[in-house]
Formats: sequence, C-alpha cells, structure tokens
Amino acid sequence: MGQEQLRIGWQTSAVELSFGEREANEQANDTMGELRFCIIGEQAHARKTIRHIFQSVGIWSVSESKSCGEAMKLLSENRHDAIILDVGSDRKAWLSFIRTLRAHQREDLSQMPVILITAVADTGEIELIRDMGVNAILLKPYSSKGLMTRVRKALDRSASFVRQTNYIGPCRRVRPRAADTAGPERRAA
Repeated sequence: MGQEQLRIGWQTSAVELSFGEREANEQANDTMGELRFCIIGEQAHARKTIRHIFQSVGIWSVSESKSCGEAMKLLSENRHDAIILDVGSDRKAWLSFIRTLRAHQREDLSQMPVILITAVADTGEIELIRDMGVNAILLKPYSSKGLMTRVRKALDRSASFVRQTNYIGPCRRVRPRAADTAGPERRAA
C-alpha cells in the first residue's frame, strides 16, 4: 500500500499518519493503551492535536491542563504515567513547574517522565531544558511519529534516575553498544 493517509480529526490537517506510521503505531497499541498521560499546554488546539495522536494509537486515558499550576494539582490527585508539556510564552511558569516536579517528595511524581515540546531551537535553551531533568525534547513542527518516538524513549524504564544537588532527572549517560566479540573480526570492534 502506497501513500494511504489517515486524517486525525476534521480540523487537524497538520496531523497525518502515513500507512507505515499507522502500522508501527498498531504494534504499540497493546502496551501503550493502558498508560495515562497529562498534556499541559496554553493552546487548546495544541492539546487537542496531541490527544488525537494518542487516540490514533489507542491511548484513551489523557487529561489536559492549560496551566502548570492546574497541572500540578491534577497530577497530585490522579495517577499518570507521563507528562507532555507543550511550552508556550510563559517560560518562568514551566521552568518552575519542572523544578517543582523534580523536587517533589512523592517519588512517583518526581520521577515521572516529561516530554517537552518547544518551538525554540536555540542550543542554550535545549541544554537548559535537558539539564532541568526533562526526559525527551521535541521541536515544533513535529510529526505523530516523532511524538510517539519521544514518548517511547521517555517511558523506557531502563534509564536510572539521578538525584544530586545540582541535577534531578534521568541518567544522561549513554551506554556503548556491546561489541560482537565472536568471530575473526572481534578485535576490530
């Protein structure tokens, strides 16, 4: 099948899944469908777009919040598996939210995966976001495949969580791939 397209929502023309993306998403439905997400963002349309992407892969337990303060209350009262933070113009609010979340006394909240969506591609800003303990960063404009790749990466429980005086968040160390030690080329690896 060639370029068959699936439109999500009648007004969300920017969000389309190609046949290949849909096929990959269907494989993830078994494990992803049971997860609960909290989408935080100022723009209702952006939250709706993310919700539609999640629904297209079978994720139905999604709550939304238009502000970081409202989201913290929502996260404290209900169980969630991850946060999608679509940052807007209120830089101070979302920086404070991430700091508060990472320093929270409840371990389920302080270690909750955070996927941050931003339009700012400045290297300094990306480094700041990374150093605040965000699990994954997604730059706008993004595709449904890009979002789901970041979600899967952030939910990977193999990454240990680090709590130091100057950093709280997922371990940033990259483990080298194990070299194939069998065969005549074992020393080349």
